[in-house]
Amino acid sequence: MFVDARTLEQDRVRQYDLCIVGAGPAGISIAREFIGRGESVCVLESGGLSFDADTQSLAAGEETGQPFFTLVSIVLRYFGGTSNHWAGNCFPLSSIAMGHRDWVDAPAWPVSLEQLMPFYDRAQKLIGLPEDPWDLSHWLTKMGGQVLPLKAGPLEPVPVQIKPQRFGQVYRDELEQASNIHVHLWSNLTELETDANATTVRRARVKCLNGRTFAVQARRFVLASGGVENARLLLLSNRSNPMGLGNAHDQVGRFFMDHPRLVAGELHPQVDIRPARAFLTMRNGQDKVAVQYRLSEKVQTERRTTQSAVALRPVSPEWVPDRSQSLPIMSYRQILRDFKQARVPDDFGKHLANVFSDPGE
Repeated sequence: MFVDARTLEQDRVRQYDLCIVGAGPAGISIAREFIGRGESVCVLESGGLSFDADTQSLAAGEETGQPFFTLVSIVLRYFGGTSNHWAGNCFPLSSIAMGHRDWVDAPAWPVSLEQLMPFYDRAQKLIGLPEDPWDLSHWLTKMGGQVLPLKAGPLEPVPVQIKPQRFGQVYRDELEQASNIHVHLWSNLTELETDANATTVRRARVKCLNGRTFAVQARRFVLASGGVENARLLLLSNRSNPMGLGNAHDQVGRFFMDHPRLVAGELHPQVDIRPARAFLTMRNGQDKVAVQYRLSEKVQTERRTTQSAVALRPVSPEWVPDRSQSLPIMSYRQILRDFKQARVPDDFGKHLANVFSDPGE
């Protein structure tokens, strides 16, 4: 069920077995596991059921270092979270990314790819992906595509399934009808209160933008607000320990991960690659798959580097069998998506120039 936290009794303490902070893909997925069970579950969501500019502004912050998207643009603070605008590019992590690399000055993941793989099947169902194997030859056969005729080198083609699942839309009814799941909308976590040793969370302090405050006590707490917000909340909860929670080694927030992107150049093939189709998004019914070209694990090890990938985007109309994938159309769609969320798109000038680059579009 949904609760408008702005109408709750002032400073009331609400009791639950489990408190999940964040109603994005992770928070919604965890909450669904408890539907119909004996445990009572509280989900704290910063926003409502649709975009709200005042709530979204809470994501803003100062940025230093390398240029990146503004903090206020990389997350969405309402039910469904960032899935409300993600592109839905899906692929498994690689074994080299999960394992120890002596050229990376950081510890390896605490779990192996083998331990993670069984959960990919469940994640695929949640996202709405088909239960197909992550095998390039399978997808090329299913889609009737071919990879680019590249010479043997450092790059290898890999499939990327595309499914922009909107968790807030797909799973809204389930959570609204679940009597033991209470989704508190308009609820901004301000602090996690702990014991004197800062080893056990006792209570979550919550505040609404209208000034209403309340608290949640629970046996267990789960932070599911995304990489940036989780780190912010842990560092902000510093009443018992000035370093924040879980930060005895000063590591919280120091492993920010994203996929920075840039236009690296233009490819002018000497042969007609249009029949390959794998440089476009391939479609077969509801299935959508693209091919990226990534550094092989062998090359990463030899050159002591991390992963990077190349995705090709056609810019000339005659290379685009499906006009909906042309650069002007894709930029037009990006502008529309951002305007619907009441924000100015990143690289607005670039997208606008793309739109007007081909009047025929």
